[in-house]
Amino acid sequence: MKKTITILLACYIILFCRESFCFEIVPLLFHVHTTISDGQHSPQELKKRTIELGYRGIAFTDHSECFTDDKRWCRGNFFTNTQRISYPEYLKEINSLNKDHEFITLVGREIPAGHKPHEVLCHINTFSVSADPYTYTTDYALWELPQILKKLNQEEGVIYIFNHPKDCTMWEMGADRFHGIELFNDLVGRFGFYTEIKKMYEYQFGIYANSIYKGWRGFVVGGMDLHHDIQYLKGEITTYVFPDEFTQKSAFRALGEGRTIATRDLEILDINIYPSRVPREIKGNIVISGKVRVSPKYSGILKLFIYRNGTKYKRVFLKREPSLGWELIYSFYFEEDSVLPLSTSYFLEIPEFLVSSLFIFEKKDSRHNYKCSFERFSSPYCLLLTSDSDIQGEDEFYVCDHRKKKSFIYDGDTLIDCDKLVGTMNKKEVVFRYRGADGKDLYLEPYPSFHEYFYPAPIEWPDDLVFILMKKD
Repeated sequence: MKKTITILLACYIILFCRESFCFEIVPLLFHVHTTISDGQHSPQELKKRTIELGYRGIAFTDHSECFTDDKRWCRGNFFTNTQRISYPEYLKEINSLNKDHEFITLVGREIPAGHKPHEVLCHINTFSVSADPYTYTTDYALWELPQILKKLNQEEGVIYIFNHPKDCTMWEMGADRFHGIELFNDLVGRFGFYTEIKKMYEYQFGIYANSIYKGWRGFVVGGMDLHHDIQYLKGEITTYVFPDEFTQKSAFRALGEGRTIATRDLEILDINIYPSRVPREIKGNIVISGKVRVSPKYSGILKLFIYRNGTKYKRVFLKREPSLGWELIYSFYFEEDSVLPLSTSYFLEIPEFLVSSLFIFEKKDSRHNYKCSFERFSSPYCLLLTSDSDIQGEDEFYVCDHRKKKSFIYDGDTLIDCDKLVGTMNKKEVVFRYRGADGKDLYLEPYPSFHEYFYPAPIEWPDDLVFILMKKD
């Protein structure tokens, strides 16, 4: 009988399962410290408290210097004596609190950088399946981030996240080296007023959005950076993960794939699709919809924005839904009926309350329409890049005359009715020169600005990057 029910259930899921019903919505208390480093509560106490608050899991990230042989780096905490245990013991203790299908625990560690672990707050939250991972040494200076990440990359399944970027501005330009960026970090603004928290959010959100704009495909987490109970007075910070199953293994995989949304004082009740660093194939219209719940004190101030390829794209109306009691429930619906580039990313923002990771969509059809969308410029031409390509070396472009046609078809090999160009870009100049098929030099001025797209390091060009062709006098 049980076997028959299982088979019928599997058939139902295959035939009728909408994506929103095929994954879990798991609110995690993320970036948590215990008595093993400098937190107020033991892991067991935190699990009990977290369940009472409505979370379905915890990402433990005690300070990694506490797992080194040199215990002088582990500064302990004000509330209780720090437990002195090794990392394998820590791994065992945290994993013992995990109970698949009921409560998830993820084992991480917060790694400092610098010759002294507390000289600045340049920290990396790191997760992996390694039983003997890198914790901390005094070998690496603060500016040697690439060497630290190279060390971490030796671990199986490693995930590393840039913690509280506001406190480590020297890593800002290297934010795209990380898999994820932490927003809503509570501890950084613990002594400030609302204006300080707002400024902190705007600064860290700017790093995230600018990285996306440059082509980075990372994710966000909401880090409570929990050390003591008083932090709850400033609100609850949550990382939502969207695993296929409510298990530790599936949640870890979901985190690595960027299936995350970061929130402060906002609860996600439903969402039809999850964000992901893994591209989805575009099949018809793109739809992103969901429901959120907030406190009445935020009534009237919530605004939802859609960002496309890192740029603010549209504002989406938040519709008030019927509800009982004090809570406010809003629904949202965004639909895109056509996507111009072969690859397009979106993310959601409710300023100061919600930021999603990327929703990435790609067209698999080799035939694709391109449009010259900058007709307000005097030039009759536009330059189109038809495939992802590194800016170093020779790239393939097409110059199209939009006086003749409004759109052009790429058939997988060439852009029909456009002239093909090949050239090497001089990254030091704002105006680039390419030699056309007729042997004449063509001068190209980029739009948007050169520096926003190409500084500080080579990146992949977005498929919809349009240049205006300018003939130099």
